[in-house]
Amino acid sequence: MPPSVIGEVLAGRYKIVEHLGSGSFGTTYLATDTRRPGEPSCVVKQLRPIRNTPKSLKAAHRRFIREAQILEKLGKHDQIPQLLAYFQGEQEFYLVEEFIPGYPLSKEFVPEVPLSEDRTIRLLQEILEILVFVHGQRVIHRDVKPANLIRRQPDGKLVLIDFGSVKELSGSSIGPERTRTIATGTPAYMPMEQFQGHPQYNSDIYAIGIMGLQALTGSKVGDLRYLKGASGSQSSELLWEQGIQVSEDFAKLLDKMVCDDYRMRYQTATEVLEDLQKIQSGAGLDEEVPPTMLQVASEQEPETDEKEESGEPVAESAEIVPEPKSKSIQTIAGVGVAAIVAIAGLILFFHSQTEIKAKEFYNRGVEKLDKGDRNAALEDFNLAIRLVPDYDGAYYSRGKIHFDLGEYAMAIADYNRAIELNPEDAGAYANRCVAYLHLSKFYDAMDDCTRAISINSDYAYAYANRCWARLQIGEHALAISDCTRALKLDPKDASAYYRRGLAYAATEDLKQAIADYGNAIRLNPNDAGAYNHRALARAELGDKQGAIADFEKAAQICRSDVAACFIDPQNNPQLRTED
Repeated sequence: MPPSVIGEVLAGRYKIVEHLGSGSFGTTYLATDTRRPGEPSCVVKQLRPIRNTPKSLKAAHRRFIREAQILEKLGKHDQIPQLLAYFQGEQEFYLVEEFIPGYPLSKEFVPEVPLSEDRTIRLLQEILEILVFVHGQRVIHRDVKPANLIRRQPDGKLVLIDFGSVKELSGSSIGPERTRTIATGTPAYMPMEQFQGHPQYNSDIYAIGIMGLQALTGSKVGDLRYLKGASGSQSSELLWEQGIQVSEDFAKLLDKMVCDDYRMRYQTATEVLEDLQKIQSGAGLDEEVPPTMLQVASEQEPETDEKEESGEPVAESAEIVPEPKSKSIQTIAGVGVAAIVAIAGLILFFHSQTEIKAKEFYNRGVEKLDKGDRNAALEDFNLAIRLVPDYDGAYYSRGKIHFDLGEYAMAIADYNRAIELNPEDAGAYANRCVAYLHLSKFYDAMDDCTRAISINSDYAYAYANRCWARLQIGEHALAISDCTRALKLDPKDASAYYRRGLAYAATEDLKQAIADYGNAIRLNPNDAGAYNHRALARAELGDKQGAIADFEKAAQICRSDVAACFIDPQNNPQLRTED
């Protein structure tokens, strides 16, 4: 529906007033119901097919009917919008829902302003109480986040909205024969099983747990990925607690809510509410015995490739099949061997599938990075790392993005991890060298470039950057040697000529410095720094006319392109990471 529909009346009664937003499955509008007294506001959601084909249209119609039925069922709850009507055109489907006056919960999440533990607990309780009802209707929301919770006016209660991503579980879908669904939701709040197409009831609990961490730490949405480590280990899950005032019991509760393995997470919203009540009453949490490997393996369902052409989810659920009450020792032994073999097979299968998916995210991230979409590429590299925490290439590429964004410490952290996983990665050492240069850690930079050169003795890029590091600490002769080696390997490196020119000037070999500045200018005619320093050298040698001409050229470059004007060698524009 184009923006021109503003002011139009649908179904003879719903007048479109404002465009509220768009998603992958449709567009949402604010409207007024012209057939009701006072013409109250309502929300009109238009659903559209993913593709303009008969099969996609049919799938969209099924999705439309399913969402209407779910909303009709869920709308009985006071804190979920009611479904007022639904209708369809030739190729368009419309849902009309109750309008909730108020503001999104995201307004209460102010970056760098943490909420207290008591307030965070009360917030979680409010959301979980709604979730108990939703899950009781055999529905997974799949997109619980602050923007989808409205603080209703005037009573101040939270209302859960946007059920466009819901997953309904039918009785016939219970058991191991489950199918994979399309991954949908908001990445910052999605657990791993949801990314992999296997959402669980406690996938929503994970999202609420992440919201709890966000509230308690005052983190921005874009920083949520840093609250937990790359893996699901206990140490990585406790990273968020550093510097945060939180009780031991509440910290344990939040860690259990956001555990990467859904089988180790809280299974129901009621369980979380019970433990929150214990914390409030001072009773403390009970210690639990973690499941054995066999218990965990018995819950793992096989994955199938069945899904509709539209990418629409198929009904799914999970249930542990109870073991027989009695077995002979021989049978138990046989089953034990078979179980071990089955477990090994499952581990190998899912490990393989996970690596394939991680590679897909990584390749997609590289494509987006090539197109200049750094933020989207960053999200894909994050997903690849979450799937495969030892993905050295993803750390390397993410480090480059952090570097390009000026986040040098974060870039160094990623290169640290890449080097830890692959100690022979000369590129990671060389790029970490450049990050250290930007932080003026010249000795660290020199060590890294030296290590890169020891791995690859013909690494021109590393020689040129070690030249710069040595220039900054006064090792001018060694800087000249490094830049000379870099130029032998790469005669078209303008930055190496420029840096060697600075080193020659520092040793008072001004004629050689002028020659190097000239070569830098020949290769990069917009190098204002080279013009400026050649002017200084010419003035020192008494060539006033040549100096004036160079100063004027440097000023001309600066006037036309401020970004190219880096007269101070500390701000050398050539300090860039290598792809």
